[in-house]
Order: sequence, then C-alpha cells, then structure tokens
Amino acid sequence: MSSLLTPYLRERRINVIKPYLKFNILDLGCGSALLSTYLNKNYSYTGIELNREYVKWLEKKYPIYKFYQCNIEVDKLPNFGKKFDTITMIAVIEHLKNPRNIFKQCHHLLNEEGNLIITTLLPIGNQIHRIGVNLGLTSKDAAERHYCLYSYQKMKELLQEVKFKIVVYEKFEFNLNQLFICKIQ
Repeated sequence: MSSLLTPYLRERRINVIKPYLKFNILDLGCGSALLSTYLNKNYSYTGIELNREYVKWLEKKYPIYKFYQCNIEVDKLPNFGKKFDTITMIAVIEHLKNPRNIFKQCHHLLNEEGNLIITTLLPIGNQIHRIGVNLGLTSKDAAERHYCLYSYQKMKELLQEVKFKIVVYEKFEFNLNQLFICKIQ
C-alpha cells in the first residue's frame, strides 16, 4: 500500500534539484524514473536501478531512455562510453551501508564541471519519517532500509574522502531534508 505523502515528497525533491540539472543525466537509484518525466527533449537520461524486473518495466515505459540493473553499493557500473553532466542520488544515500564504491565511480563518470546532486534526510527528518510511517503518511519500506543518516558535517567528511566538495547546501521540506550540490575537487 502506498503512503499518503510519498508522491508529494518525491515530487518536492525533484523540484528542489531541477535548477541544478545539466543535460546528460545519470540517475542512481532511479526508482520509477520520476526525474525523467520532468525533462525536455534536450536532456539525455540514464537510470540505474537495483531490481532487474523493475528495469525491464522502465525500459518498456520509457523506451527513449537507457536503464541498467546494478547494485551501486558493490557493483562496477557499466561502461557508458561517455561522462555525465549530472549524476543524481535522490533519497538514495541513506539506503547504502557503504557509499564509497559509488562515489569513487561517480568521480570518474562526472564531467569536470558536472554536478553530483544528493538529497537525503537529516537525522531529525528520519525521526519524523518514522512517526509518519506509524500514521500511514510515509513509506514503511523506505524507513526500514535507512542504514546511515548524514549530518552536514558527516556528509562533508565523506565527500572530501572521495574527492568531492560541496558547492551548494540547502535544507528543504521544513528543514527535514537536505540538498548537496557537489563538484569534483
């Protein structure tokens, strides 16, 4: 059963990142590929998703885009034959036990002036999310798979370790979520 607020929260995250999107996009943990529905024909979109059956469904639903099945936490990404202007991780990093694998790959896949865009809950946002689960407002499945929560400082340290720097930081959704726009150091 879908939660009441989940569609709104997904749409809100997309609206927050839209100003930072550049044309050739790699969407890590793309889910339903909602981001692709906000793009015009000038954008190129590639989605990475864990579930193989879901990838097959996405390929049928959005035949103009490319989709790949991959576990970004442990797998090596496919050879795309190009670099990307934008790499997104929209509400993904909190679901990874060790994001270093994918960050190292992002470093090699992102154009020199490209944007790595990350959205994630603040620790207090996770507590509110769990209350929302009990009220049927937010996704129980997502909340149960939040392995690591990031403060600004914790995210900054992780990004510095993998050679990224934060160039824009914003809180949104009543200061419960955060946006990181990152560049290669």
